[in-house]
Amino acid sequence: MNRTILLAAVVAIIVVIGVVAVLVYRNETVVQKSTGSTYYPVTVRDASGRNVTLYTSPSRIVSLAPSDTQVLVSLGLGKELVGVDYYSYLLLKYLNATSDLPQNVTVFSPSISPNISGIVALRPSVVVDELGLIGDYSTQLSEAGLTTFYTNADYAGNYTAIEKSITTLGKLFDRNTQAVELVNWMNKRIEDTNLRVTRAWRTFYGLI
Repeated sequence: MNRTILLAAVVAIIVVIGVVAVLVYRNETVVQKSTGSTYYPVTVRDASGRNVTLYTSPSRIVSLAPSDTQVLVSLGLGKELVGVDYYSYLLLKYLNATSDLPQNVTVFSPSISPNISGIVALRPSVVVDELGLIGDYSTQLSEAGLTTFYTNADYAGNYTAIEKSITTLGKLFDRNTQAVELVNWMNKRIEDTNLRVTRAWRTFYGLI
């Protein structure tokens, strides 16, 4: 799939501070391994304030939030996703991007609580979820012995928090360079959009 179409979805999903980036942009660049490497074991603080330690590079990831799934795929981790929530898959299908996932990826049915036993059966290295979306099942995930990492991009109070969420995932999954590139890409798209909006308003006022 065209990588930048997917990145456009990231902007549409997680930029919740009143700025909408609109673009038609094509780029066939393949995501490469990060040059700024993460060395394992690594300990990273998640959005819930917990220190989460990964002892090896995660090769089996479960994502339970569309915003997280979009970022992970944009960072080149689509093939490491062994399980995703229904709405993540629905969005990827809408974007014609399901080929970025493994053919045998497990898609969990929509429900208030995820299928804990189904997640355990996938033997994930880590489960990524949005802090603002979790219910009482967070305790169930921990009690099942699953390593969980929570983000908070959907409910971030400012754009800096969104950037931090992306770069934190980049650090956790050894995609530091790609995370910085994604943040820069988003900033450039937003800057361009703001410029176009400003020009449009100037033109509008010039006509009245």
